[in-house]
Order: sequence, then structure tokens, then C-alpha cells
Amino acid sequence: MEWEWPTEVPPLTMRPNGPSYVVHDANGRVCAIGPADMYRRRVEGWNGLVTVAETEPKGEHQGEPMTAAPAPASSTQAVQVETRINQYIAIRDKLKELDEKQKKEREPLALTLEKLGGWITEFLTVAGVESVKTQHGTAYMTTRSTASLEDPDAFMRHVIGTEAWELLDRRANTPACRDFAEQNGGALPPGVKITSIATVGVRRKPGT
Repeated sequence: MEWEWPTEVPPLTMRPNGPSYVVHDANGRVCAIGPADMYRRRVEGWNGLVTVAETEPKGEHQGEPMTAAPAPASSTQAVQVETRINQYIAIRDKLKELDEKQKKEREPLALTLEKLGGWITEFLTVAGVESVKTQHGTAYMTTRSTASLEDPDAFMRHVIGTEAWELLDRRANTPACRDFAEQNGGALPPGVKITSIATVGVRRKPGT
């Protein structure tokens, strides 16, 4: 949802403050502060109400960490967010309904397809061939293998002792790396980069 300011907001001045911005009203008072990227996006929706100053903010806000919240939402914004959340829940419910309907319609077809696959597999096995070509298409066998650990400790001793690193998948354990960073002042293990993606979630009001 695009950020919208109420129409009665006076012209604002957005001043750079390191990686963040401080927004001042017409009287020079700080009315909102926050991450630079957030305000760059919001400026596009302010329709000329914001001007960007080239100078640093003065006084007590100079170099201040950007932790305060933006200006309180107007009554118009409150109505809009109410509407958007209601729409979100309604569409999510409709998608769930469509998924369940499609699942029921797919069930008999999926079952028939599974039986046909079993019949073809048996035919290829009995015939002793890996594929068969017909005028309608070609059926063929494929083999997929998975490796699981019955004794993880024995496996790791072998990998470390013989330096057979190719037996491992090289990937970091995300929760463990986050815990490491929390215990080491934000520093990650060498060679690790954590990428976090924020997503929105909406909980239905109980009883609705």
C-alpha cells in the first residue's frame, strides 16, 4: 500500500542525516525520522509537499539515531488501512476456496494418473526395457536417489578425517548463524552473508 499524507499537511523539508532522513515541518520542527530508502519512496507519493534540503539538521537532532516513528496516521489513513486489511483477508479466503475446489477436482484425475504410471512401470519392468516409443509418446524410466544419515557422527568423522568435503552440501545453518551474530556483537562467521526479506502477515480478528 502506498504511503499517503493527509491533504492538510503543510510543506515539509526532508533533510539528510547520514543513511537516514529527518523530516521537518514548515516551522522547522522534526515531525518524522526514518530510513533513507523509506523516505525516498514516500517522497514520490507526497506530490510536491516535500522539499529536500542539502544541509544537515541542526541542534539536538544532529546525528541522532533514526528510531522514532513517523507522524501519526490521519483518520483518512486509518480508514484506508482498515479497508486494505479487509480486502486482504477477503482475497486470501477466496484463494483458499479456489485452491480447495481445484484440489477436489484434481483428486480423481491424479489417482487415475498414478494408476496409469504404475501400469506403465510394470510393463517396462516385465519387458526388461528402459523406454518404449509409441505414436502418442515415449514412456521411460528414471531413477532418483537420496542420501540420508543413519549415523551423523560417524559420517562427520569420516568427512573430517579424510577431508572428503565433497560429500557435504556447502550451506550455512541460518538460525545458528543468527545466534552466532547475536552472541558476537553482530559479527557473522567468516564467509557468511545473511539475507533477510520482510513479508507482511495478516491475522483475522477472532470471531469474524
